[in-house]
Amino acid sequence: MMGFFISILIILGIQIVIEIFLASLGVPTLYIEICIDLVLAFLFSYFNYRGNRKEAIKDPLFHRNVAITFAILILISLLFGGFYY
Repeated sequence: MMGFFISILIILGIQIVIEIFLASLGVPTLYIEICIDLVLAFLFSYFNYRGNRKEAIKDPLFHRNVAITFAILILISLLFGGFYY
């Protein structure tokens, strides 16, 4: 359980650093948030996949986990940072 919270904190830290970098280049924050959350959800689900990782793309449960993780990351982004334009 503690590993989950540590991984969420790491994900949020990575997200903030990438967001600051891309925002300084002039990319709209909404696009940054959505892209980063989608990539991090995919990576987080891939590394936490139980089984043969080569077959993860074919597994519907993997895609469900990606969608759930993406929704959670979007909600966290809304709660803590908000999508400011």
